[in-house]
Amino acid sequence: MDSKHYAIVGAGIALATITGVSYAVFQATSKPSTPISQSVDLASPISSTPLVSSPQPTTTVPPQSPQAEASPPAPASESANPSTPQAEPSTQATPVTQIERCVVTMAQVADPQPPLNVRSAPVVTPNNVVAQIPNGTFVDIVTEQDGWFQIKVPVAGWISKDRTRHACSRMMARINFPTGRSQATVSNRFVGTGSHRYLLQASQGQTITLVSQQGPLPFLILPGGKTLLTQPDDRNTRWTGALPTDGDYILELDSNFRGYEYSFSVQVE
Repeated sequence: MDSKHYAIVGAGIALATITGVSYAVFQATSKPSTPISQSVDLASPISSTPLVSSPQPTTTVPPQSPQAEASPPAPASESANPSTPQAEPSTQATPVTQIERCVVTMAQVADPQPPLNVRSAPVVTPNNVVAQIPNGTFVDIVTEQDGWFQIKVPVAGWISKDRTRHACSRMMARINFPTGRSQATVSNRFVGTGSHRYLLQASQGQTITLVSQQGPLPFLILPGGKTLLTQPDDRNTRWTGALPTDGDYILELDSNFRGYEYSFSVQVE
């Protein structure tokens, strides 16, 4: 075999060697890529691990919400208990005095925007003001109509009832003792002159006790008209006596000038 032939064979061997080495290198570099891609896939379950733990806090929320909703009913049931004693004072809803007659003959001017307009008729119009009265003035009342007082002193005309201080000038009322009790407190006032009478049913042999908290003691008038307690004044704050007969007794207070407030208790045993 000549030298040319050997050269060709050598070249082929060299090419084969280079090809084999290249393939081996390619295989060596390509194989590690597969584990790398697999390591990425394995990493995804690791990152998903926190996703598994995230539902855990949500599982603790449902037990708490019923507890928060259950707490309001407890106070509701407790608040129902105090409502029971609140029903007890309903016995006091019955008034101690029941007014049988009330007549207003005097009032005192108390206008928040004085002076008070006196009008020619019980209606507000731009041109029916006939006079004006300062606050504190006492007026004599003729009649009352739809929230208006017709007056004759100090001038004749109509004034608004809501812009005055007023009370029953002549009054008749009946005293009712609360259920299960033998004592009651009566409070009222005069505006100007007047007379207040309170009827009280009692029996012979019972003892009546009058105690004044404010103002004078009332006169005590027997069913026949005789006065049992006479000339009460502010110095006498307590009186006790036996009742001689059955019937309606009268407790009377009078006002002869500007009026006053009073309060007294009555007990019958």
